Amino acid sequence: MLSLADNVQNCDPETDGCGYKQPKFRRATGLKLEVEYKDENFDSMRDRKETLWPEQVWKVLSAITDADCVMLGLNPKFTRPEWCIIKNLIVAPPCVRPSVAMGSGYRAEDDLTYSY
Repeated sequence: MLSLADNVQNCDPETDGCGYKQPKFRRATGLKLEVEYKDENFDSMRDRKETLWPEQVWKVLSAITDADCVMLGLNPKFTRPEWCIIKNLIVAPPCVRPSVAMGSGYRAEDDLTYSY
């Protein structure tokens, strides 16, 4: 699927598209997504390259209509594209997390507790 979309240069006006050149998306280090705008009508006051943050991606995915979800092969009653982004991560409080027994009789905190 990605290879098909990678070759698209313009938003096709014949299929209700806007006619603008499509931006180039690439995965940067870690979970970062970078976008580079190629359109000559792009606002010259903004940088052509920017990082897409999860909030921006969630906003775009949540704007997808139910009809478009069906066209993508998703049942909007059970699956929505924006549900693929984790917004809340439940973490047990420190008093509930067990400490880890070390070999010499000492006890240490687990990796998650140490990270916090």
